[in-house]
Amino acid sequence: MELVQIDWIVRDGDRALPMELFVRLLQEGRKRELERVSLSGTGDLSEYRDTVAASGVSLVDPPPCAERLSGANPDRACSHYRTSCAISADGDVFPCLGLPIPLGNTRETSLAEILEESELRNELLHIADWVKKPCASCENHASCTGCRGTAYRQTGDFFGADPGCPLLAGRDIPKLPTDARNFLPHKGRAVYLQRICSLFEKGGTAAFTVPANCDLLRDGRHLDESALVELMAQACGALHGFQHERWESVSSGGVVGVNQFHCSRLIRVGEEVVFHVHKKFVFDTFTVVDLDAVVGNETVASASIKLFEGAI
Repeated sequence: MELVQIDWIVRDGDRALPMELFVRLLQEGRKRELERVSLSGTGDLSEYRDTVAASGVSLVDPPPCAERLSGANPDRACSHYRTSCAISADGDVFPCLGLPIPLGNTRETSLAEILEESELRNELLHIADWVKKPCASCENHASCTGCRGTAYRQTGDFFGADPGCPLLAGRDIPKLPTDARNFLPHKGRAVYLQRICSLFEKGGTAAFTVPANCDLLRDGRHLDESALVELMAQACGALHGFQHERWESVSSGGVVGVNQFHCSRLIRVGEEVVFHVHKKFVFDTFTVVDLDAVVGNETVASASIKLFEGAI
């Protein structure tokens, strides 16, 4: 069984709504030879079923969100991540068919343990508390929180508003990457981190391009390696502020300790360093995270940092 993305236009009377849905392909006949099916156009679901069937592909009925987004049944919110999950052929576990964020791998950990310990899945089970505006301020918020898959694929934020909702047509919906300064407690020249880039299970990425006038330079050409710890801490703080934007003011947590810091080379002016942040574990108000500083495809520094409160 494989996941195949199909671009659908769901028609409700004179209204056509673009959608992206993941459907399951049953592995039989010519379908074994198909890696991807991509359709676009305007029509109703039955026309697309006929078109796909002509290619030798069978597909399951569209998920509940198809009815909600098309207007056929606006109260029928998607509940896939509440009642099921998706597992790829190589064992990767995903919250649902439409949310391509690996939670773990069944070849390394049991499915029960993956689902129980997944931070993202537990947050999705209480998504009404996490989803952001304008979805959070919608009158249908109690019964509908939009499609998390569509929100993630189009905004990079699995807690973001659903751009596929017809009620949000024409609205400005925040997307990643975004300015990190809006989510840090630091002010003025103390802010160095520039961008929040992406989110994933128990972590995310943030970036900093070294400017020529940066006061963190050691010789006018290279970033001082001690500055990497501050940038790593700011990456954790910015990701925390972004993910908790809905219900928490910007936190002022801090670094308690740094372990296993290693820097293989200095970062030059003009280079972009991307910080990959992975939450390791949480104890009371303390969080331990592993970080990698990556330039291009090269990991130039890494560390394990213990923080209190304002961590991801």
